[in-house]
Amino acid sequence: MRKLATVEFTDAPGLGNAYRFVQYIDGGKENTIFVMDDNLIDGRKVIYELMIFGDAEYTLKSEDQLRVEMRCIDMPSYKFWYSLTQGAMGQSQSASPGNPVSNIEGGAIGYFSAQTFEAKSIAVK
Repeated sequence: MRKLATVEFTDAPGLGNAYRFVQYIDGGKENTIFVMDDNLIDGRKVIYELMIFGDAEYTLKSEDQLRVEMRCIDMPSYKFWYSLTQGAMGQSQSASPGNPVSNIEGGAIGYFSAQTFEAKSIAVK
């Protein structure tokens, strides 16, 4: 049986909320980008598995030290992270990798974000 980190939260009512999760295992940051918006979950309780798609055998192991950070981000930041997962990382069905959508003017690639942040840590059983 595979063990995955699962987050549970309630989305604030009103469309336009977006979230990014960062996972650390034994102090090492996981490279998978976990991002979601509230188009389908507005105001509802959410249970979201942090599934790593690149590794079919991935599982947390007993005694792993797991830390998950939840970041509430604005929509321009969401669009950056989402477009990064869809095109720039070459992991989607897009025709070819491309630059992510940036919220910085003048042709720079990147994003600027101010965000709320919450983290939880546990030892995996």
